[in-house]
Amino acid sequence: MPIRKGRNRNALFKISMTALVKLLILNMLSEKELYGNKIIDNISLILNEQWAPSPGMIYPLLRQLEDEGYIIGRWSDPVKRSTRYYKITEEGTRYLPILKKNYHGPINDSIRMLESLMVSIYS
Repeated sequence: MPIRKGRNRNALFKISMTALVKLLILNMLSEKELYGNKIIDNISLILNEQWAPSPGMIYPLLRQLEDEGYIIGRWSDPVKRSTRYYKITEEGTRYLPILKKNYHGPINDSIRMLESLMVSIYS
């Protein structure tokens, strides 16, 4: 069955949660070096503690961003390898404004859709 233009039965939002979390990670790391659990905590705070990504989401994204050259990680203790800190690279610093520009519209579209939903249901 062909998908009709403008319809998507699988998502209300115009941006995937994975893409949004990647944007948040790069944005946070552009300000300071962080480790995975701190990134999770910060995202939870940004979202008013209504949602937090799981470690099973964050750590693969950190590895992906590192493989793509946008971030670099270092062990706080190279022997124990217990806490890995990440910072944005020069390539990541160049990529972040592109991501922000690309996702600005979809994030605004998602906000407008949710606002319309609230008005429709609760007014």
